Amino acid sequence: MRTDLRKSVLALTVLLIATFNVGQAQEGFRYLILKGGPVYQDAWNATMGIDFVTRYHNSFELSLNYYRHKTDYENYLLGLFYKPALSRSKNATLKLRLGSHIGTDNSDFILSAHGGLEFLQSLSPGVDLLISGTGGYYNRRNRWRIAGEIGLRFSF
Repeated sequence: MRTDLRKSVLALTVLLIATFNVGQAQEGFRYLILKGGPVYQDAWNATMGIDFVTRYHNSFELSLNYYRHKTDYENYLLGLFYKPALSRSKNATLKLRLGSHIGTDNSDFILSAHGGLEFLQSLSPGVDLLISGTGGYYNRRNRWRIAGEIGLRFSF
């Protein structure tokens, strides 16, 4: 009777693994994003996020963003972006980047809307070079921000 239980558990485990691994050639990959760069005018951005790949190389990004202006003004933002693929070749992808940030500068609530482009170049299996340019409108200080960032994207 104990062997029947072991066989059932083994069969159920194999069935679950097979069910969750079907059709994930593109869909289901996750990437850790680390990037940073200058923001017009006299500021810097640093971003850490997770990129969830969906069908047809489109993706969703959930990110944490740190912004610092040279006048010691800083803020912390949480962002959600939808990134549909515009063009794809063997090792490169160009994506549209649409989304928003919410956050704080330790005194006020911040909300923003963004749009931009993102270019990905595969460096090796599981590692991509990421170059992005975004512009956005914020409801607080330094209302219009245009940022260029460069970084890496690691598969996990």
